[in-house]
Amino acid sequence: MLGHADHRGMYLTNCTECGLRELRGARSIELLVNTDHGIDLVYRCTRCETSNVVGASRPARSSASLVAA
Repeated sequence: MLGHADHRGMYLTNCTECGLRELRGARSIELLVNTDHGIDLVYRCTRCETSNVVGASRPARSSASLVAA
């Protein structure tokens, strides 16, 4: 992954285009994407405006495991 999100809501990012490293918060998130490997956060670099992705969490449990017996 190109960055790391933690439980405190801040994450360190490394832009794939210009290499800018920034500490970001929740207001920087443009999009949440649910993938098979977890939830990814999409943000835009403040220097070059490139969209980047940060992996934020573990994979969600399957819907079958959420059904009560």
